Amino acid sequence: MKSKKKISLVIPILNEAPNLKKLINLLRSNLKKYFYEIIFVDDDSKDDSKQIILNYTDKRIKYILRKGKIKDLTKSCFLGIKKSRYENILIMDGDLQHNPKYLKKMLSEFFKNNYDFVIAIRDFNKRHGLSTMRYLASLAIIKIFSFFLKIKLNDPMSGFFVFKKKIYKQNQKYLFKKGYKILLDLFYNPVEKYKFKEIKFKFEHRKKGSSKMSFKVILNIISLLFFKLRIKK
Repeated sequence: MKSKKKISLVIPILNEAPNLKKLINLLRSNLKKYFYEIIFVDDDSKDDSKQIILNYTDKRIKYILRKGKIKDLTKSCFLGIKKSRYENILIMDGDLQHNPKYLKKMLSEFFKNNYDFVIAIRDFNKRHGLSTMRYLASLAIIKIFSFFLKIKLNDPMSGFFVFKKKIYKQNQKYLFKKGYKILLDLFYNPVEKYKFKEIKFKFEHRKKGSSKMSFKVILNIISLLFFKLRIKK
């Protein structure tokens, strides 16, 4: 009998109370084949997110509060990774735009083929849940990063992926460690080439809550690019 594989899900949240119960139910139903933990890292939400999560008695569902004046998705994710039990990490959003139904395929590919990363990528031929501004900004940023850093990913902006925790542990000096594009931060390394697989997924329309995309996010992405260009030299 095969032993169950182990996976830690790290989900950064900010005011996602309307989405959490449905998200947790979907995660549980799609993770039955695995030993897992679900770590919600709360960037100091002002809604009922904390209480909703703490109401669950399932010890696999965990809550971490990250207090700070500056909201930061990457810092939240890295805090969750530090606190995780297992050596395989899955990052996803808590707003249901990353549908948990794709977890089965992502994790199957990851464990079966021993990939460093399995990344769910948006199909940019179909805009689905992207606003016009976000769609155009994503396309522009992807082209810029691909040109300057020679990254071979079709969607380096994705926030929906699974990877080996050792990549985070071993590459501290190459990490920007802040901002909103954690895949880019983890994946780009001037001395390592990673084995990866991309899987297309439908980026869902946000049904509840509000998007966190802003001009500040775009400025932070530009700062990330300059940091990676410096370590490339």
